[in-house]
Amino acid sequence: MGKDTEELQELTEKQYNFVLGIQKGLTKSDAYRQAYDVSNMKTETVHRLASVEASKEKIRAWLEVTRREAINRLTDETEYNLKAHMAELNDLIEVAKANGSFGPALNGIIAKGKACNHYTEHKEINVNNAADLQLLDKLEALLGHDAMVSAAQQMGYKPEELERKH
Repeated sequence: MGKDTEELQELTEKQYNFVLGIQKGLTKSDAYRQAYDVSNMKTETVHRLASVEASKEKIRAWLEVTRREAINRLTDETEYNLKAHMAELNDLIEVAKANGSFGPALNGIIAKGKACNHYTEHKEINVNNAADLQLLDKLEALLGHDAMVSAAQQMGYKPEELERKH
């Protein structure tokens, strides 16, 4: 454990195991079962004793300090990974620029923007294909039915879809 835990009150081995169980994601009752002998206890008794144990001041203090340490470790790892990623992209961009490869340099800049959530991908989905149908109607009027069918097939429509849409 970290520096902050040195200032905490000492726990018994069972209390420490209880704290570790909660840190691992166990419920209070399951952490209590892991740390203490509950073989002769009813479920309600285990729940009550686990709640009492978790409410003890020194247990709460340990849980809070270890929770903060876990958050700090996670934050440090996340920041490091993002910083390292950005540094690598910056290096690649500089090499691309030095070589006169502006396409790859631009791709690197875009990758940096995506890593920082500066870009959002947008896709347009035309559910009823009204624009396609209008175009096909105009083609049919100008060039005839066979030309329209040919164009529709090139656009990805199947012949049976054309019959339903027209």
